[in-house]
Amino acid sequence: MTNLIKADLLRISKKWILYVFMLLPLAAVLYGLRDFKQEDSFEYLNSLTRYYSLYGALFFSLSAMIGVFGDELHTNAMQTAIGRGLSRTKLIIAKFLDCVILLLLQFTLLTAFIFLTNAAEKVIASGEDNLTIVITAVLCGFIPACSYVAISGLLIFLMWNAGVGFISVLFLSTLTPVLLELLKNLFKINLTEVWIRNLMSDSLNSFSMGEFNIAFLPAILIYVVLPVGLTALIFRRKELEL
Repeated sequence: MTNLIKADLLRISKKWILYVFMLLPLAAVLYGLRDFKQEDSFEYLNSLTRYYSLYGALFFSLSAMIGVFGDELHTNAMQTAIGRGLSRTKLIIAKFLDCVILLLLQFTLLTAFIFLTNAAEKVIASGEDNLTIVITAVLCGFIPACSYVAISGLLIFLMWNAGVGFISVLFLSTLTPVLLELLKNLFKINLTEVWIRNLMSDSLNSFSMGEFNIAFLPAILIYVVLPVGLTALIFRRKELEL
């Protein structure tokens, strides 16, 4: 499985689309930073939640999904790996870890870029603020992005269609919060509080006030671990032409 992950990452690193989606959030941060001054650091910290949860989670999830699954289904690469003795469960885990590693690298790059631009523009000064940026990156960017690729991966293996996965990333990151808000306003069905982004936001607010909110732990189990487990279960029973 380790060799498969290494081979996947080497293959993915050659795809130019990965770098395009990586640059878009960086450009958004650089564009948004131009209006902030050192005395606006609190407002700037709040704005980073939007950068991570929208731009980062959306574009990085898309690049990870396209990189990992863009040509896997029609090249029979996964069937070949299974034919060589790799179990289907390990294959699912390997593909998910491919996405997680790509997301981790991209969010690390984005956070490092933010630190560099902050130092250049003297927007953030204290170590506490820098810690808040890291926590924001993890809770509002990285974990939601992992949930998007986990759920989208489930749909890909369920329907055996990579395009469905790409569309689901767009849906989960942009339209789902809007639809949940409509359900709340029109039908009094309040599901917004249990959506991954809201759970992460609540945890971030608690951390910023010096409290420990464990809402992110069950959220990881429900929105990340559970979809991957279901994907492995479905794929074990799926008929493939090997």
